[in-house]
Amino acid sequence: METPHEPGLRLPEPHAYVLDVPPHPGYVGTARLFAGAVARRFGADEDSVEELKLAVSEACTGAIRAQADSATAPVRVEAEQTSPGGRRRTTRSPSSPRRPRT
Repeated sequence: METPHEPGLRLPEPHAYVLDVPPHPGYVGTARLFAGAVARRFGADEDSVEELKLAVSEACTGAIRAQADSATAPVRVEAEQTSPGGRRRTTRSPSSPRRPRT
């Protein structure tokens, strides 16, 4: 029986990643780093990575502002590889309504 430490055994790559951060501006940078790392993992070029990081920063900031001072729900950043070349990323607060999947 093969174990994860034996040569030749390849474990499946995850196709979805999720990060929940506290609704505080200090965690926007963490969300940016997460988005950049996942985008690189999915094979995005550096220009796309930088654009995505900016978009995630803006989305997280908007989600934090939408909760105002009573923010308790974390802000969720999700990244899912839907096909080898296609990617879907969303940023939302768990208290916000879910959008239909495309």
